Amino acid sequence: MKNVLVFAAVALLALTGCGKKGSTADAVRFNDGLVASSKRVADAAKAFGDAVGPAVNGGIQEVSKAKRELETVNESFERAQSDVRLLKVPDSSEARAFLAEHQKLLKHQEQLIREEFAAVVKVLEDPLLSARDRAKRIVPIANYIRTMDQGSSDGIKKAQAAFAKAHGFQLK
Repeated sequence: MKNVLVFAAVALLALTGCGKKGSTADAVRFNDGLVASSKRVADAAKAFGDAVGPAVNGGIQEVSKAKRELETVNESFERAQSDVRLLKVPDSSEARAFLAEHQKLLKHQEQLIREEFAAVVKVLEDPLLSARDRAKRIVPIANYIRTMDQGSSDGIKKAQAAFAKAHGFQLK
């Protein structure tokens, strides 16, 4: 009888995942959720960059389009934050480290969006600036954004790799 109880207890622990880091499927869902939130912001930021591109080259700029794209970037950022809050974080130090690096990246992106992207739109809105003067003011901002963005994802890539290894799946 005692062996049956031990077997039942072990079977129950295995079925409920007690003592484990969670299923690989749960880990993959968590990973994919973080990747999707980052991609959402990156895609919106690229669209913003495409919208202001003509001004960087001294061309005619459609200010309303740049403003709409900035609104889209802000909305994408807010949605990404909400989506991350809804994710079920696997119970492992690697998952917590991955989430912490993702939050750090989001905070970095937020600073660039709120300050630098907004500064670009302000320059575009200035009716006293010629196309060449706009370009002269936007290029340093764009260079700053590029500089700040370089290497900003190194920590999250390392944390993601450690998370995938700990949870037994390969990154695509």
